[in-house]
Amino acid sequence: MLVDCGDFGSTKVKSEIFKVNYLLTGMALLSYDAINLGEKDLQYGAEFLNEVSKRHQLPFISANVYKYGTEELFTKPYLIKQKGNLKIGIFGVTTKSGARHLVKPSTGFEVRDPVAAAQKAVNELRQKCDVVIALAHLGLNGAKELAQKVNGIDIIISGHDTQRTQKPARIGKTVVMQMGSKGKYLGHLEFKVASNLISLVEGKLVSLNAKIPDDQRLAGLVSEFDKAFVSHYPLKSPKAIENFSLLSDRSCIQCHRKEHRQWSSTLHRKAWQSLIDKEQTSDPECLQCHTTLFKQSDGFTTVFETPDLVNVQCADCHQLTGGNPQEHINKFRRGRAAASAQTNGHADFKPIGEGTCLRCHNKESSPNFNYQEAFLKVTH
Repeated sequence: MLVDCGDFGSTKVKSEIFKVNYLLTGMALLSYDAINLGEKDLQYGAEFLNEVSKRHQLPFISANVYKYGTEELFTKPYLIKQKGNLKIGIFGVTTKSGARHLVKPSTGFEVRDPVAAAQKAVNELRQKCDVVIALAHLGLNGAKELAQKVNGIDIIISGHDTQRTQKPARIGKTVVMQMGSKGKYLGHLEFKVASNLISLVEGKLVSLNAKIPDDQRLAGLVSEFDKAFVSHYPLKSPKAIENFSLLSDRSCIQCHRKEHRQWSSTLHRKAWQSLIDKEQTSDPECLQCHTTLFKQSDGFTTVFETPDLVNVQCADCHQLTGGNPQEHINKFRRGRAAASAQTNGHADFKPIGEGTCLRCHNKESSPNFNYQEAFLKVTH
């Protein structure tokens, strides 16, 4: 069986929704047995999810997502699969707290208590099935808590956060496993049932790396997506503009020429070009680590609106503690250079440390990242 815990979506940016449609086409090709709905999926609204579910025949489930203002579930709370002589029940729940900011009434959804919903689903499934599996979009800690609070769940497949378990954990009689995020790993579980007793045969993570050959259908779909994406969101190289942002490197170079020359020799200066090379200049997941202050009020938006904020520039690492960049600049323009030079202006900025780098160079995106080695290449 193949199942998913939810969050095939990411944001409501148009380019991301465009990508989600292709992703769901791919999921349909893989013939999933059950797909739980996460809070990032629900933000697209009932109309969108109904449409894609019908178009691709996707087996969405959720035991705690209701049509807003009603007592009616949006989709089936669970599915029952016949595998040989076994009946396997699969239900899904998603986080209520995590949905608070994304799932507005305008989406047509209301997320209710996942524990109560899980108990209700288990009570029904235990009367009909030999095995009960929960798709718990609650994070690893939330999944373990669910195992403690709800009796009768044999296996919990967990999602929502980036944690992953190399081997299944056992909470009482319940097996819990989580595969991380972004589809980089596949969880593999084998179990057997004898005399109404379930025993785990094997549980492991499978890294979906280059060693695993591509499925030709999906490889073709990815190629189709790449071409369609470029057609809908043309790639453009940044062009200089007169009214540049005070947060761009053009502002910093006025006083920090030596530091700017050193920065220009690093890969931070080439971050945008790497997106152009891979045709990913409209992908929000890539933009957050290849542009300056993406998703912040004065940061990068698109190459058309803020072409001066491409690449990982000064302001992305040297973030102001408060105020605005003009106040920092004015210290040098109003005869206060001597006072500022004593601290090299550092008091205006947040300290830089390993955490600054790990915002982007984390285990998911840079598994071989070494902070000490990298810092020597960028420090100035």
